[in-house]
Amino acid sequence: MLDLDKMRTIFKESKLYRDENDKNFIVRCPYCSDHRDKTKAHLYVSKNESIPVAHCWYCNGSWPITKLLFDLTGKNDETVVKLDPYQKYKPVKARIDSKYKTYKLPQLEPLQFPLKTDYMKKRTFGKIPVKEIPNLIFDTDEFFKINNIDPEKDLRLSKWEQTLLQHNFIVFLSKHHTMLYARNISKETKIPFRKIVLQKDNFGFLDYYEIDLNHPNSNIVILSEGNFDILGCYAYNTLKLNGKACCYASGCTFSYQELLKSVCFDRAIYMAKVFVLSDNDKKEYHYTNFKRNAFMAQSIDIVYNRYGKDFGMITQSATKVF
Repeated sequence: MLDLDKMRTIFKESKLYRDENDKNFIVRCPYCSDHRDKTKAHLYVSKNESIPVAHCWYCNGSWPITKLLFDLTGKNDETVVKLDPYQKYKPVKARIDSKYKTYKLPQLEPLQFPLKTDYMKKRTFGKIPVKEIPNLIFDTDEFFKINNIDPEKDLRLSKWEQTLLQHNFIVFLSKHHTMLYARNISKETKIPFRKIVLQKDNFGFLDYYEIDLNHPNSNIVILSEGNFDILGCYAYNTLKLNGKACCYASGCTFSYQELLKSVCFDRAIYMAKVFVLSDNDKKEYHYTNFKRNAFMAQSIDIVYNRYGKDFGMITQSATKVF
């Protein structure tokens, strides 16, 4: 239940209210202070109780309505918002996933791909059974077949590239099924990585690889540049956060700002506690821009890997950066 009249009153008394339509209240964002022009507002607060989420299109912060109203009033008033526990923290992903085509994953057959299996065991320290690694693909030919994808026509992959993927690459499907992240298992290669676009991301967010820790109410997120960092950290529970964090996420890019925005948007998190898994070659100044623009971060800790490759037992203590 959403009492729209009371919500409107709260926004007006907080001097945030600007406009509304059938679907949303449009108010100024109290977290990022919104646009310099005080007449403009970019925080859209849903009037639909099945999507109880507020999202700012200026800072890209996203969080539950219950949190927004608590921050504005200092209390949880069930006469204004009364939702069951699941709805109260329902992630935005329930809304945006419907915009994407969902692809089927072929069954993992470790015995049919011994080299790929050995590679995955080595990179995860043998701590995670291969079949339990999320969105992992060994048989790319089968993936294309069961999803009616013509790799040459739809993805512009030559026959040579298709053969290389099938024999030399392990592949991860991204969270929203817009990307394939491929890693060559051969040490002697000039093509160690591939990113293959499966479909357009209509929301303009960075898609990513995720390990969901099934703590939907947590605001702790663990980010990395590469998939094997989060797999290693998850396997050894290096940060002792597997029982507290909501997820591990890797964007296969150094753009942590875009990665954090995407994770916060999907999970309706604002003021996240962020841990970044960093190789030793990245110094503090590499994160300056991220720190400056991470409006939705409550704190950022950079954790350095002692040997600069993957995260397992071998890490230094967290270095508080921000």
